[in-house]
Amino acid sequence: MTGSAGGNMATGDAKDSKEIPPGTRVVCTTYFDDNIEGEVVAFDYGAKLLIIKSSKNPRKNVTDTRMLNLAHIKTLNVTEVSNKPPPSLPSIELEKIDKKIASALEQKRRAVEKIGINVTPGAQKLFDTINKTINDVKWNGKSIVVMNEVTIDPPYQESDCRGNEKSREHIIKIVRKHNEEESNQPG
Repeated sequence: MTGSAGGNMATGDAKDSKEIPPGTRVVCTTYFDDNIEGEVVAFDYGAKLLIIKSSKNPRKNVTDTRMLNLAHIKTLNVTEVSNKPPPSLPSIELEKIDKKIASALEQKRRAVEKIGINVTPGAQKLFDTINKTINDVKWNGKSIVVMNEVTIDPPYQESDCRGNEKSREHIIKIVRKHNEEESNQPG
């Protein structure tokens, strides 16, 4: 069966149809014997793509949207052809997208700052251990700086911690525990 641009498609088998307008109700069976029924959201014969939405809970406006490869469809039947014009596309909120992009870039920038340059894997592990409990940790060359109050210089032992006495004591405990756990690791 073939459709026409005017929307005069009759109901029936539509597997080889070049056009199925949005809003058309269809029932299809896949080669995996899944039966799928719903409303066509988009159809692209060239890409062999059919997108169907079906209502899971109409009262709560919850739908299930499925993208189907036409090569995996055994039968495709049109049950009701839509006479309505296709719905307009939703507007894109560029400001919202720009904020998401800026946020993602900031997260990536912060993640890159957490990677030490020319430091040993052990130094990076210690940095990561401290960073799990204290967010304000950064690299200053090969030194680890915690809350701008404590600096841990190579080779990153308890005696290599300098800075504010109270904060330094807390960081020394973290370094001690980390080094103990690392020395107990097999290999």
